[in-house]
Parts: sequence; C-alpha cells; structure tokens
Amino acid sequence: MDDSVPVMLIATTDPASRRVLEDELRRRYGADYEVLACAGHAHGRAVLEGLRRWNRQVALILGCYGPADRDGLDFLRRAYGFHPAAKRAVVVTWGDFASAPTVFRAIAQGYAELVIIRPERSRDEEFHGAITDALDDWQLAQGVGFEAVRLIGEVGDERTHMLRDSLSRNHIPVGFHPAGSETAQRTLESLNLRDPVLPVMVLEFTAPPIVLENPSDLEIAEAMGVTRPPPVDKIFDVVVVGAGPSGLATAVYASSEGLSTMVVEGEAVGGQAGTSSLIRNYPGFSRGVSGAHLAYRSFHQAWTLGTDFLFLRKVEGVRVDGACYAVSISDGSVVRCRTVVVATGVDYRRLGIPQLEDLVGRGVFYGATVSEAPSMAGKHVCVVGGGNSAGQAVLHLAKYAKKVTLLVRGPTLSVSMSEYLISQLEATRNVAIRFRSVIVGARDQDGFLAAVKVASGSDATPGEEIEAGGLFVLIGSVPRTSWLPDTVERDPAGFLRTGASRDVSDAGSIRSDRSPLGLEPACPAFSRSATCGPVRSKEWLPQSATAPQLSRCFIATWPRTLPLVRQPHPRTCPVMAAPTEVTTLIPPMRRLLYVAAFLVFLAGLVLFVFPLRTAEWFAWTVNPPMTAVFLGAAYWSAAGLEVTGARSSSWNSARLAVWPVFVFTTLTFGVTLFHLDRFHLSPDAATLAQVATWAWLAIYAIVPVAMLIISRIQIRSLRPAPKSVTAGRPVLPVALRLLLIGIAAVLLLYGVALLAVPVPAATWWPWQLSELTARAIGAWLVGLGLAAAQGQLSRDLRTVRPVALTSVAFVILQALALLRYGNALTWPSAPAIGFVTVLLAIGVAGGWALVLSQRR
Repeated sequence: MDDSVPVMLIATTDPASRRVLEDELRRRYGADYEVLACAGHAHGRAVLEGLRRWNRQVALILGCYGPADRDGLDFLRRAYGFHPAAKRAVVVTWGDFASAPTVFRAIAQGYAELVIIRPERSRDEEFHGAITDALDDWQLAQGVGFEAVRLIGEVGDERTHMLRDSLSRNHIPVGFHPAGSETAQRTLESLNLRDPVLPVMVLEFTAPPIVLENPSDLEIAEAMGVTRPPPVDKIFDVVVVGAGPSGLATAVYASSEGLSTMVVEGEAVGGQAGTSSLIRNYPGFSRGVSGAHLAYRSFHQAWTLGTDFLFLRKVEGVRVDGACYAVSISDGSVVRCRTVVVATGVDYRRLGIPQLEDLVGRGVFYGATVSEAPSMAGKHVCVVGGGNSAGQAVLHLAKYAKKVTLLVRGPTLSVSMSEYLISQLEATRNVAIRFRSVIVGARDQDGFLAAVKVASGSDATPGEEIEAGGLFVLIGSVPRTSWLPDTVERDPAGFLRTGASRDVSDAGSIRSDRSPLGLEPACPAFSRSATCGPVRSKEWLPQSATAPQLSRCFIATWPRTLPLVRQPHPRTCPVMAAPTEVTTLIPPMRRLLYVAAFLVFLAGLVLFVFPLRTAEWFAWTVNPPMTAVFLGAAYWSAAGLEVTGARSSSWNSARLAVWPVFVFTTLTFGVTLFHLDRFHLSPDAATLAQVATWAWLAIYAIVPVAMLIISRIQIRSLRPAPKSVTAGRPVLPVALRLLLIGIAAVLLLYGVALLAVPVPAATWWPWQLSELTARAIGAWLVGLGLAAAQGQLSRDLRTVRPVALTSVAFVILQALALLRYGNALTWPSAPAIGFVTVLLAIGVAGGWALVLSQRR
C-alpha cells in the first residue's frame, strides 16, 4: 500500500477480539487506512518500530484488556514511545465490569486516550462512532487535509504565527508554506505577485481564489464570507461579547428560547479552551474532546439555532441608548440590543522579560497554540504555568517534542490543576515538572529561542540554563474588561463584580426595586446585562466545564428583567449601506497603475528638480519656477497614489487611486488639446522638449482609454460581497469625515473654477499663473478632491491608506517647494494664507487617517 496512507494497528493475544476488530476495521476503513493486525504484543512493538523507521504515520493503536489479554494496557503504554501522536484506545468486552477500575485508572495515568467496547455484531455504529471521533481528532492535530487557505509568510514572523493559530482554532484548513519554499515561490509566481507584502493569504475555496497581502482581521472576515451581517433595522434581544465556552453556551440557550442573539468574537471560537488538545471534564464527553472540536460543535449548534456571529471584530464600547444598549464594534458599526452578556474571558499575563518578548512567534508563544506543536518535533520544550491549560498543553506537546519541562512557580499542582491531568503528567515519560521555578532570561540563536534561564523560588539571579526550542507561557489571568465603562464595578484585579459580590458601600451599585441577580454586574445603568466565565470576580472553577451551567442560569433568569422581550421593537437605526461588491485587483490594472506611476514620476522629476529647465526638457515652458515645483510635487504625490493603489490587494482599496487618476489624466489631456499651441511642437523647440511633448500627448491620450477599458474588465469581475461585510459602519471618525468633506469641496470647487474660468480664478492663487498652468493645476486639484471625497465615503480605514499617503507626501513636498521659492507668494495676502491653510488641513487629514489605519 502507498506509504502515505496512515496505519491502524491492532495488537492482542485474544484471537477472538483480534478477528472481530480486524474484520470491522478493514471493512469500514480499508480504503483509506492500512489495517495491520498483530498476534502478540512483542510483534506489535516490532511493527511500530519498523513503521517509525520508515516514517509511516500511525493514526490509531488498539490494544485489548480482559480475561484473554491482561498485557494490553502495558502494550499501549509502551506504544506511546514509538508513535506519540497516534491515538491509543483500549478495547474491552461488554459485561467485563471487573476490569473497569483497572482500565479507568490506566486511562487516568495516560496509558490510552479512550476506552471502546468491542463490537458484537456487524455495523456497530457506537463502536465506529468512537473510532471516527478518534481519527477526526488525530487528523485535526496533524493538520493534514486539503488547503482551504494557503498561507505564505516568514517562519519567525509574529503576524504569520497569529494567522496560523487563528485559522486553526476557527477550524479552517490551512496550509502554511515558508516564504522561501518551492511551493511558496510557485504560488506567488502563478498569482503574478512580485515582492508581495507578507504574509500572503490565498483563499483556495473561492472562484477565483482571493489573494490578501498582509491582511487585517477585518479584511479576512470580509473575504471569508462566513458570517452574515446584522440587518440594519434589527435590535437584538441578546448580544454576547466573546465566543468562548460560556459565550457559546449562552448563545445556544438564548437562541433555543427564541431570543434573537448576536455573538461578537475578536479572535477565534472557543477562547482559551479552544487551544486545549484534550478536555476530559466537559459533561457529555466520556472519551474527552479537543478544545477545537468542542468549540466548533458549540458554534455550529448555536449557528443552526439562529445565532448571528461577527468574527474577527472586537467590541470597543457599550453605552445606554434609550431602552437599548448600543454596542460599538471595531469595524465602526454599532449593534443595538436589549441585553449584553460579557463573556470576554481573560488573557494570559506576559512575562515582561525583554529577551523573551523579542522572540514572540520565534520560539516563544503565549497560550497553548495547537498549530505549533508539530514544529516542536525532536526539540526540548518548556511550558510555564500551573493550571489545566498548561497541563493539557504539556500532554499535547509531549506527543511531538523530545522532552517537555513544566515550570511551576508554586510548590504543588494540586491547588490549581485537576487531578486527572496531574496523574497523566506523572505517567508521561518525557515530561518533567520543576516546582518553585521562574524564568529570568533567555538565549537566542539565529533569531530563534535556544534556551531559557531559570531561577529557583524568589531568587531573581539566573540559576540554570535549560535548552528550549519552544516556550509556551500559560500563566495568570488579565480580564478583558477595559472596553466597559468605568461605571461598571470591578475588583482590584479588574474582574467584574456581580450579584452579591458588589461593593455595598457604593450607593450607586445598589438597586432599590429588586436584589441583583447572581450574574448581573454592579451598575444600575447596566441592569439588563450579565457576565459569565472567568471575567467574573472570584471565579475559580474550570470555565469550560462550568460554562453551560452558568449560561443556563442566566437565560433562566433573563425574563425577570425583560418581561416584554419578544415584542417587536419599533425603533430602527438609519445607517450607511455597505458596498455590494468586492474582488481582488486584476493584474492588468496593477501593471497599468505601475506604468502610470513611473511616467508621472519622470514628469515630476523634471518639474521639481529642474524647474528652470522646462523650456529645454519639458512639454511646455512652466513659469514662474514656483509653479513648476508645485506641479512636480503634485505629480510625485500622484505617483505615490498610483503605486499604493497598485500594491493594494483588493479593488475596493485600489479604486480610490484609479478614479482620481482617470479624471486627472482625462482633464489634463483636454487642457493639452485646448492649449496645444503652447506646447513644444515647433521645429525650433529643443529636441528633448519635442520628444517630451510627443511623449506627453501619447501618454495622456492612451492612459485614460486604457484605464477605462481595464476598469470595465475589473468591474465585470466583481462578485457579491461576502456575508461578513457588515452593513452600516461609518468607520472614519465624524470629525475626520467632516474635514475630508471640507477639503474635497474646496479642491473640487476651486479646481473646476480654474478649468472653466482660469483668468479670474487665478487671481485667488497665491502667485501668478498663466491660463495653461491654471488649468493644469485645476485638473490636478479636481483629481485630489475626488480622492478626498471617495476617502470620506470609505467603509474601511485601510482602504483610505492610498489617499492618506498621497496627502502626506504632497504636503511634505509642497513644504520643500515653499522653502525654495516661497518668495513667489505675496505675504500676508488672503490667497497665501488660504493656500497654507488648505495645505495644513490636507496634512492633518492625511496624517490622521494614516495613523488610524495603522492602528487597525
């Protein structure tokens, strides 16, 4: 059989069990797996050793325990050393209750992951359900399967690591390829990407594939098209902030009760629990369940019950809005609801050691990143923490790493970790536990973590250096409550006080009409909100296990605060509609923008650097020199606009450059034809000037036509907007939008005036202009004004970047021009003051938008 086919191995001295298991597995799984049956345990260990040497993948190892085979548990324990990543199951016969205590104790000690009852008949679906669950968990851990998303980036890049982790936790099949690999190079060449901004994401499941260069979380959410936006006139009954176990359980219960529910999640479904490799104490999963599977099943259950989701978006604030709450989302939208459930959970604390912070993503990871475990194969790994998440991370990493060391600050694990995890850690041979240990430093090699320095107890001096190719930190808990108003009461650590835990000495936290509910925060203004999960003060129970009970308690008490919840709400929320189409930028448009940028750059070079040589080197003579350097600065900044547009991954962003350039080049060609007699076309003109003139005519005649044709092709390739595009989200701050509107109005009106009536309009220019130069400047002002007008209508701050960069570049270049030829302006005349004022306004608007887009 093909060496790439995974193996399912059975080893038992019980011939009846071996025959039944072999027949069942071959009949059901023989087409996709190679099923091997061994007559004894020594034979099974020999086969496993051979498979390891041949680099064969082993998906499942089955051993038996019962009267006919009492050594099966020891075989499974020793099998771990050959293939740590394989799932191990102990098979028992129905009715052998005497063996149950021994089997369960062995599972608790890590001899096997699950117990399966031997099938006594054909088509035993309970048996096959356990097998397929185990195979599903194994395949998810291996990261094998089709690539719904292809990710290309640097191995040590933190953003690349975050994207890999987020996609894996969201149950999205992702294939990662280092930037220098053959597959990555071949993929980039097939997409006509030269020197792209990494990381690059290719959505292989779309037609045609969507390509994103260094995308923001919002761009990813829109391109994925998984979640649907909330209706613009809808007010939800419940908005749940956070999609961890508590938030998802709340959504399931709320939606099942007929309540309209929205869940907002900024990272990935499942929260910290979603990173756990195996959760054994969650109700209903006797064989245990991985955090990713638990999160996905909870999400799918809530989704099928009618819950709306907004992924990769964070809640930035909440305020009272009449009878409702207004929840502000990071994409600029506002969701209105009657009740808010805070289930944002906690973040792990940072170690705060500069050497380690510089290595995040290059060997240092905060949280149990399941996606990184296979890359730890053969390495020494350290895990910092003493809770359940740390224990689960150690057990998962031990399947790949040569050795895993758990560093615990305290003297014991019994006060912070479940007993079943402690037993498994102690039974795992390649796991070491060091108590009273703290990390005080690190050493890197070639930019990647090589070792950590550990001190004992409270001693802050470096003690011992431990080899470590990976460090996973799962310590402490920082509540994600900073987005809530200050009026919501917190304890000194930042956790929310709820119910009776509120400060009774604070009169503002006490309700006079009723006693607070158990999950209700201590704030009268938020009496129709609730909290669940570890964000609550003094919450110490394992959150993934207690989430369903807490969420059910909230939904059960919810009608007490809102008896009229199911009545339709008459209010609607007028908002701006979102764009209806999105697509990637097609290569011809990208190339045209690059060519146009190069040609405009050459024109700006002559005008800005050599303003006194326009009679010899330019298409027409430009006087005075201040006019030449102004136009040169304008052309250079336009080149920046075109380059930034060409580098954009989507048409939605690039069109902010395309349409202003099209309008500018079209108007400039019209001005050229109107004043053709002023151009250097006569035989008496300098040769270089004649060449420049004919080149000018050809460029401004061809570029607008080519841009119009390619734009039509681009628009015809548009596809419907992804469902995750949220309707009604004025992303730009109101003040910035008003400033852009003012700038656009001034530039458009004055630009049109210079084009239509250049002589009277030029009297308001701060230096003397001819009709030709007035109209040339007017064409550029109209183009820049159109760009500003488009910018204020943008729904995503990142799409404003081309305009923002152009504005900042234009102002800087104009400042240099004023330093050279500022004496051409009449000071302190009204035109001069107005000119400088508009420049400052353009600079402020561009800089402001640029800063905001970088933050997003």
